[in-house]
Amino acid sequence: MSGFVYLLHFEKPIAPGRHTCQHYIGYAADLAARIQAHETGHGARITQVARERGIRFQVARLWHGDRGLERRLKDRKEAPQLCPICGRGCAVGYAEEIPAEAIKDYLLAF
Repeated sequence: MSGFVYLLHFEKPIAPGRHTCQHYIGYAADLAARIQAHETGHGARITQVARERGIRFQVARLWHGDRGLERRLKDRKEAPQLCPICGRGCAVGYAEEIPAEAIKDYLLAF
C-alpha cells in the first residue's frame, strides 16, 4: 500500500538536557487524518508528549512512499540531516519527494 512518508520538525527539543529529539518520521495512507491525530495528541507517543508540553510541530518534508521507505529513512538515524528547517535537507535519491510549497496542498486535499 502506498501513501506518504513525512518528517515532522518540533519547534524545540522534546526533552532538553536528556534527549534532544526534535524530529519524527512517520507513514500515513491518509495523510491529513494522521497529521490531525498527531496535532490532537492521538498519534505517536512523541507527538503526545510534545502536545502535553505545548511544543508545536510542522511537516518539514513529504515523500510518496510506503512503510518500507519509512523504515529505510528511520534506519538512517539522520532526521536532522533530512530536515530543511534545520538548514540541511539532504537529498533522498531513492524516494519521490513532494516539493515543500505543495505540502499544504496535500494536507488539505486528502
